[in-house]
Amino acid sequence: MSGKTDSFELHCPCCGAMLVVDPGTRAILRHETPRKPAASFEEMLKDIDAGKKRRESQLARAMEEHQNRDEILDKKFKEAMKKAESDPAPPPKKPIDLD
Repeated sequence: MSGKTDSFELHCPCCGAMLVVDPGTRAILRHETPRKPAASFEEMLKDIDAGKKRRESQLARAMEEHQNRDEILDKKFKEAMKKAESDPAPPPKKPIDLD
């Protein structure tokens, strides 16, 4: 190089992105992602249908978890109470009692 700090381009082999880097500061000056070819109408419809099915299954799972939520929390509370009752250690001192 002749002392001139020209930026240079790097092409990512994984994603195909192009980076323009300044060699002096090692900063990325520009990042360009590769353009994807437009999908066909049928492919877009399939993607929409797949997304709809995925969202419906997620909603059904969330509703089921919500219905069982009270029962699960109650069981967890009872287990924590059993553990607290069987623990022979005294409760920790409060910070205000240390004075």
